Amino acid sequence: MDEKKVNCRLNLLAWCLVGVAAVLLLLGETEVLPLGLLPTSYALQICECLVMLVCVPLALKLMAFRSVRGRLAAQPRLYPSLAAVRIILLALPMIAGVALYFLMLDTSMLYCALISTLAFIYIWPSEDRQRAELEAHNKEELRP
Repeated sequence: MDEKKVNCRLNLLAWCLVGVAAVLLLLGETEVLPLGLLPTSYALQICECLVMLVCVPLALKLMAFRSVRGRLAAQPRLYPSLAAVRIILLALPMIAGVALYFLMLDTSMLYCALISTLAFIYIWPSEDRQRAELEAHNKEELRP
């Protein structure tokens, strides 16, 4: 597994998903997208908040689950797909939050998107992160 190629693909995925949210934000702020189409819906607010409350901690903790560590130690080639899942888990509430903000004009959706965006700082793909996570899983495998 070539670390540079994996890192490049993961970075491309992360930048594309952040770019989708940024384009939505730009289109909404320039009023290209229709604003306030939906009335404020508490059901949608709760759903978005629940999605954010589930996805963000799950994405941040994904590589630390015992079952994931065991699978990564046995099959390091699974790392790119697990890292992509982690990126998508954070992008989902971010993009949904931005879209719902402009559909309902409710700032709580923007806060959910902001929390997801800030969580990206902690999982942004890099070669050092990849190496450290794979080494941690290999050390876990060697422990009795």
